[in-house]
Amino acid sequence: MERLKLKLPEILLHSSEVQLRIDDMNYGGHLSNDRVLALFHDMRVQWLKEYGFTELKAFGSSLIMADSQVQYRAEGFQGDQLKANLFLGEIGHSGFELYYLLIRTSDQKEIARGKTGMIFFNYDERETERTPTDFKTYIEGIAL
Repeated sequence: MERLKLKLPEILLHSSEVQLRIDDMNYGGHLSNDRVLALFHDMRVQWLKEYGFTELKAFGSSLIMADSQVQYRAEGFQGDQLKANLFLGEIGHSGFELYYLLIRTSDQKEIARGKTGMIFFNYDERETERTPTDFKTYIEGIAL
């Protein structure tokens, strides 16, 4: 069986820390798969907020998730402190890729990594939009 392999890009957009809570755990007593996606979502929202944006108002457009991939690397447990890193991947015609990395700080064990495809979206028209120039300008400013 072929396994998913996600290579992390170089451009770090945001870094934060999070402590795993009891409601992040599943019946097996470790970090639940649905909570990993929720942690990724939180990282994305924190990054946008840092620049005064939301998913509904970002770079003159809105954002919607088109796809996601998660690679589970180790168990996370209640009370674990995680370093959460968000990276920028490929930028396309109407969106971009974000990569996520969760590392337990106590032993530097990688817990999970993932990727989401984000699309610029017009909720009034219910259709995708071109990647805004403001976003490209922002990326050029941080990629230097």
